[in-house]
Amino acid sequence: MNALGKYMWMALTSAILVVGCGGKTAQQRHMERANRFFERERYAEAIVSYLSVLQKDRENTEAIRQLGLAYYHTEDLGRAFPLLREAVNREPERLDLKIKLARLYLAGGAPEDALDLAEDVLDVESSNLDALVIFADACVAPDLIEDGLSMLASAREFHAQQSRYHLALGGLRLRKGDLDAAEEALSEAIRLAPDDPDAYVMRSEVHSMKQDREAARADLKKAYELAPPSAR
Repeated sequence: MNALGKYMWMALTSAILVVGCGGKTAQQRHMERANRFFERERYAEAIVSYLSVLQKDRENTEAIRQLGLAYYHTEDLGRAFPLLREAVNREPERLDLKIKLARLYLAGGAPEDALDLAEDVLDVESSNLDALVIFADACVAPDLIEDGLSMLASAREFHAQQSRYHLALGGLRLRKGDLDAAEEALSEAIRLAPDDPDAYVMRSEVHSMKQDREAARADLKKAYELAPPSAR
């Protein structure tokens, strides 16, 4: 190869490298900016940036996952669901993603799918409280209630001081029709977290079923006082 040909070849190679590196760097900058927005909980801006990344690289696993999480945090569950489902398929080891997807299945009226994901998590972390609560909440069929109670009982030593544990237990006892046990569990949840309106709402249902209207009204009144203004 003569000197001119060698020079042209080096110039062409350099140009290709510059273009390639420039494109990669631009994508990295978009991703880094999106992640900064996400870390600062500026989710609307993070969403725009992740979408920009995915316009150029639809198979970017990190962007798919983070976009789904950003939608999840903004409660845009319809957009979050397919992205988190894809993220779980791509990163099945991410238990936190399975927890969030399970919650979406529950919210969407698919307790069986939520139950499957909760079991996946519990197979790895048998005392994971998020998964235990989802498992209990997903046991809506009568033949599953005992399974939920057994699962919670097996982890009691780890979560006896957690209000959410007793709230989940109270819900299962209520669905079983064991009103005294349900009231006991929900009262313990309230003792541990007296500012949680959900436990008051659930206990008011127990009181209503026991024909104690005064106690039911008192719990509903307390729940209303504790609820954020947007929920009233």
